[in-house]
Amino acid sequence: MSTLNLEYLGHAGWLIEGDNFRCICDPWFGPSGAFFSQWLPFPTNRDLWDASLLSNLDFIYISHAHEDHLDPWVLEQVDRSTVFVIPEFKDPILRTTLSKMGFTDVRELTRDKTEIFKGVKVKIVEDDGYMDQDSCMLLDTGDHKILNLNDCHLDFGVIEECIGDVDILMLQATSAIWWPCAYDYDDQDLRDKCIQKRHNAVRRAIKYAKTVNAKLTIPNAGPPFFRDRSLHHWNETRRDEANPFILADDAALIMRDEGVEAQALTPGDTIILGETIQTKIDQEKYNLVYTKLTEYVAKYAQQVQDEHPVPSHTTEEHKTMVQKFKKHVSNVCKTSQLYVPQLTFNVLFDFNGVEKVVVNFSEGTITTFSNQTINYEFTLCPDAMCELFKSRYIDFERFFLGTNFKCRRDPDVYNEILFTLLKNFDIKRLLTSEKIYAERKDLLNETYELEYNEQKYEVQRYCPHMLADLKRSGYVNESGHLVCSLHGWEFELKSGKCLTNGSCPLGVKQLKK
Repeated sequence: MSTLNLEYLGHAGWLIEGDNFRCICDPWFGPSGAFFSQWLPFPTNRDLWDASLLSNLDFIYISHAHEDHLDPWVLEQVDRSTVFVIPEFKDPILRTTLSKMGFTDVRELTRDKTEIFKGVKVKIVEDDGYMDQDSCMLLDTGDHKILNLNDCHLDFGVIEECIGDVDILMLQATSAIWWPCAYDYDDQDLRDKCIQKRHNAVRRAIKYAKTVNAKLTIPNAGPPFFRDRSLHHWNETRRDEANPFILADDAALIMRDEGVEAQALTPGDTIILGETIQTKIDQEKYNLVYTKLTEYVAKYAQQVQDEHPVPSHTTEEHKTMVQKFKKHVSNVCKTSQLYVPQLTFNVLFDFNGVEKVVVNFSEGTITTFSNQTINYEFTLCPDAMCELFKSRYIDFERFFLGTNFKCRRDPDVYNEILFTLLKNFDIKRLLTSEKIYAERKDLLNETYELEYNEQKYEVQRYCPHMLADLKRSGYVNESGHLVCSLHGWEFELKSGKCLTNGSCPLGVKQLKK
C-alpha cells in the first residue's frame, strides 16, 4: 500500500510527498502578506520557509488568483520550467499571471480533464462563477484519496458527483470576508451577525466533511492575522463566539462534537496516510499558539504591525487617483450591458478627506457628494486606492479583503451585483463575468418539488445568491424556512421571501393537495 506524507505549511499551503512524488499547494510565505499587507498567515509560518521546498517538484498547484494562494514572493524563487497545475477558468487572470512571470509549463485541468503524475491521479474541480473563481484538488493514488478543498465553496451536489469518499479533507472552516466586521452596525447587531457568520462557516465545513465521508478533516486556509492596528480586536478575541474568524482548534472541537473526526495543526505538523492515518504534532508549538493564545497574538502583532506599511502618497497623487477612478467608472458604465442597468441607486465612495464621489451606475452619473440620498457608502483609504489603480487588474476585492475600510448601506440589504462589478472592475474581466452571468441566470428558471408538513411546493432550484443547488443542499429548519446550507441564506417557504436579503426572493409556489 502506498504512503503519503502531508506537511502543513500554514494557511492553505501543503507539501505532499509519496513514492517519488512531490507537489506543493498554494505556498504563501511572502513577508509583506497579502491584500495591501493586511493579511498574514495564522499561526505564523516564517520559521518553515526554505527555498528547498520548491525543488524536485512534480508540480505546484495554485487554486485561484488571490494573493494568499498566488504569492508572487514565493513564485519569483521558483524555477521557470516547473510544472504548474491550475484550474481552467473562463477568466484567464491566473494563467496570464503565471505566463507573464515566465513559467512555460502551465497545465489547466478541470473535473473532466485530469493528469497522472507518477501514479497519482490529479483532478481539479473548478468553481467558475461570475462573481468568484476558485477550485479544489483531488489526489488519488489508487489506495488513498486526498481532497484539498482549501477555501473553495463548491456546491455540495458537485462534490458528491465529482469527488466521492476521501481519506483526508483539508478545508476552510472560518470566515475570511469583511462582512459584517467593516459595516456600520450598532454593537449588538454586529455581535449577532458575527455569531451567525461564525456558525455558518463551521456548519458548512461539517456538511462538506460528511458529504465526502472524510476519515480525517483538517481545518485550514484561515483565519488570517490582521496587521493593521485598527483590526487587532479581531485577532485578540478569537475565542469569542461573536468573532467570525474562528480558530482551527475551536472549529475542530465543534466538528468532533458533530461526529466529524477533525484535527487542528500548526505549520510544520504532518499527516502520514498509509494503512492508517497518523498525525505528528509539535505539541510545544501547538500549546504556544492555542493554549497561550493571548501572549502569542500579542507577540505576533508586535513583530509585524510596523512592517510593510501601505506606501504614502502626496495630495496631488490622491487627486490624480480620484480622477482615474472617475474615468474608469465612466468606462464601466459605457461597457457593462448586464450589471450597470441593475444598479439604480446612489453609491458614495468617500476617499477619506480627498473627495466624496457619488456614482449612479445606471444613469452614468458621477458627481460630488452634496447630501444626495445614499444607498451604499464606502470609506476608503486613499493611499491604498493609489496602489490599487497601479495594478494591472483593478479588483476592489484586493482592498475589501483587508477589512480596513468602512461600509454603510441603507436599507441594510446586500447587493450582489454591486460587489460583482467591483470585484471585476477591470474592463476585460467585467465582460467575461457578464458572459458567465448571462449563461448562469438561465438556471433560475429550473424548479424542483419539495414537501414539508404534508404540503408540496414548486421551488426555484438554484439559490438566487450564488446559484447553489437547493434540491441537493437546501433544508427546512425548525422555523419552517428553507435554508441554503452553502452560505446560510434563509427563505420563507410559503412566500419565497428572503430573510437574509430582502431583494433576492426565491420562486416558490404552493401546489394543490
